[in-house]
Amino acid sequence: MPRSFNLDRLNNIDAEKAGQAALRVIDALQVLSPEEQVAGATLAFSVLIDRFNLRHSQAFQVASNIKRIALAETPALRAVMAYVSKEL
Repeated sequence: MPRSFNLDRLNNIDAEKAGQAALRVIDALQVLSPEEQVAGATLAFSVLIDRFNLRHSQAFQVASNIKRIALAETPALRAVMAYVSKEL
Protein backbone atom coordinates (compact mmCIF):
# COMPACT_ATOMS: atom_id res chain seq x y z
CA MET A 1 0.00 0.00 0.00
CA PRO A 2 1.44 3.43 -0.93
CA ARG A 3 2.42 5.70 1.91
CA SER A 4 0.59 8.98 2.32
CA PHE A 5 2.59 12.18 2.11
CA ASN A 6 2.40 15.00 4.62
CA LEU A 7 3.79 18.31 3.31
CA ASP A 8 3.92 19.79 6.81
CA ARG A 9 6.15 16.91 7.94
CA LEU A 10 8.46 17.55 4.97
CA ASN A 11 8.66 21.26 5.76
CA ASN A 12 9.49 20.49 9.38
CA ILE A 13 11.72 17.46 8.85
CA ASP A 14 14.43 16.91 11.43
CA ALA A 15 17.70 18.00 9.82
CA GLU A 16 19.62 15.08 11.32
CA LYS A 17 17.17 12.56 9.85
CA ALA A 18 17.30 14.28 6.47
CA GLY A 19 21.09 14.23 6.58
CA GLN A 20 21.15 10.54 7.47
CA ALA A 21 18.82 9.77 4.57
CA ALA A 22 21.00 11.80 2.20
CA LEU A 23 24.09 9.96 3.43
CA ARG A 24 22.46 6.61 2.66
CA VAL A 25 21.60 7.75 -0.86
CA ILE A 26 25.07 9.19 -1.50
CA ASP A 27 26.69 6.03 -0.14
CA ALA A 28 24.74 3.90 -2.62
CA LEU A 29 25.83 6.14 -5.50
CA GLN A 30 29.55 6.12 -4.78
CA VAL A 31 30.29 3.04 -6.91
CA LEU A 32 28.95 4.74 -10.04
CA SER A 33 30.61 7.19 -12.40
CA PRO A 34 29.96 10.88 -11.71
CA GLU A 35 27.63 11.03 -14.69
CA GLU A 36 25.66 8.02 -13.46
CA GLN A 37 25.52 9.50 -9.97
CA VAL A 38 23.96 12.73 -11.21
CA ALA A 39 21.61 10.99 -13.66
CA GLY A 40 20.52 8.40 -11.10
CA ALA A 41 20.02 10.84 -8.25
CA THR A 42 18.15 13.27 -10.50
CA LEU A 43 15.90 10.57 -11.92
CA ALA A 44 15.13 9.17 -8.46
CA PHE A 45 14.36 12.69 -7.21
CA SER A 46 12.05 13.37 -10.16
CA VAL A 47 10.20 10.07 -9.75
CA LEU A 48 9.69 10.67 -6.01
CA ILE A 49 8.47 14.21 -6.58
CA ASP A 50 6.01 13.02 -9.21
CA ARG A 51 4.85 10.15 -7.00
CA PHE A 52 3.92 12.52 -4.18
CA ASN A 53 2.55 15.27 -6.46
CA LEU A 54 5.04 17.89 -5.34
CA ARG A 55 6.65 20.67 -7.29
CA HIS A 56 10.40 20.29 -7.70
CA SER A 57 10.81 23.77 -6.25
CA GLN A 58 9.07 22.72 -3.02
CA ALA A 59 11.56 19.93 -2.40
CA PHE A 60 14.55 22.07 -3.35
CA GLN A 61 13.36 24.79 -0.97
CA VAL A 62 13.24 22.31 1.91
CA ALA A 63 16.78 21.11 1.10
CA SER A 64 18.05 24.69 0.79
CA ASN A 65 16.51 25.63 4.12
CA ILE A 66 18.04 22.62 5.85
CA LYS A 67 21.49 23.39 4.44
CA ARG A 68 21.25 27.09 5.28
CA ILE A 69 19.85 26.74 8.78
CA ALA A 70 21.15 23.46 10.15
CA LEU A 71 24.47 22.71 8.45
CA ALA A 72 26.66 24.03 11.26
CA GLU A 73 24.82 22.14 13.98
CA THR A 74 23.90 18.87 12.29
CA PRO A 75 26.56 16.13 12.21
CA ALA A 76 24.83 14.14 9.47
CA LEU A 77 24.73 17.16 7.16
CA ARG A 78 28.40 17.88 7.75
CA ALA A 79 29.11 14.22 7.02
CA VAL A 80 27.20 14.42 3.74
CA MET A 81 29.09 17.51 2.66
CA ALA A 82 32.47 16.01 3.56
CA TYR A 83 31.63 12.66 1.98
CA VAL A 84 30.58 14.24 -1.30
CA SER A 85 33.60 16.53 -1.48
CA LYS A 86 36.16 13.86 -0.57
CA GLU A 87 34.76 10.51 -1.68
CA LEU A 88 32.82 11.08 -4.89
